[in-house]
Amino acid sequence: NLTHSRSSGGSLGRPRPHPSKTPQRLEKTPPTCPECNKSFKHQSALVIHMRSHTGERPFVCPDCGRGFSFKHNMMRHQYVHTG
Repeated sequence: NLTHSRSSGGSLGRPRPHPSKTPQRLEKTPPTCPECNKSFKHQSALVIHMRSHTGERPFVCPDCGRGFSFKHNMMRHQYVHTG
């Protein structure tokens, strides 16, 4: 049983689809690197990628002070100190 009214924007004789049945087309542009135009699905991936351009090395080995762009690389490096 469909009801229509002018105040809801519906036209008489034409049922409007329920909002949950309408496909959502949110055309968002993906996060894109301003240096090389590479695009990413998530903003966090772009932040990590930017380290390749800036040379930032936020993860520092506590034993020798060597810096790394990625935490997993620093953790792998730490094996050189433990044998």
